[in-house]
Amino acid sequence: MNNQNASRKYTLVLLISVGLAGFAFVLSHRQALQDKLHLRTTQRSSTGAHSYSPNIFVGVLNSMDERGELKNIHDLAGHSSSGRAVVVFFSSVSTSCPSGKLLSIVKNSAEQGQQVGYTILLPGTFSQSDVLNLKTNLRVSIPVELADPLVTREWLTLDQRYGAEVVNGTVILVDDKKVLSVVQGIEETTTFLEELN
Repeated sequence: MNNQNASRKYTLVLLISVGLAGFAFVLSHRQALQDKLHLRTTQRSSTGAHSYSPNIFVGVLNSMDERGELKNIHDLAGHSSSGRAVVVFFSSVSTSCPSGKLLSIVKNSAEQGQQVGYTILLPGTFSQSDVLNLKTNLRVSIPVELADPLVTREWLTLDQRYGAEVVNGTVILVDDKKVLSVVQGIEETTTFLEELN
């Protein structure tokens, strides 16, 4: 697709499975950030069958981390001068939906915050062509990566259990050793990224 089609709605479908192991929330030495985060307590999937909370995502990531399965995500932090990285999990992005506004907020923050690395993560079920389309059509200059098979598997599990619409747009802050925080939604992400910069 070319730039003339940039105004068309582009939806990337991402199914990411994240096993439900633990609910530990790791913020350790980042207490100041934790105090400023206002995580949503629950959301309902379209079926209303299960409640979702960003804490579930944290639990899955921490379980994967304990098994050494988040090395690639931690490596993203090593490319920034602060040793920290913001990683945004997008299963779909559309300029006419909240995901499009969230993408704009992340892009603006990345332009202002030179010390923290930013990466958009798509599930490994996407192709390099999908990555190029996202970068070109939505004018994304920050890195866009495909999740490795282990992260993709867990991400798809979460999407299947809770619905992609509530998992989409999850934002995490990592350093080279651990997941420091997780936020979701436009308001929480805006506040979170302002505090980082």
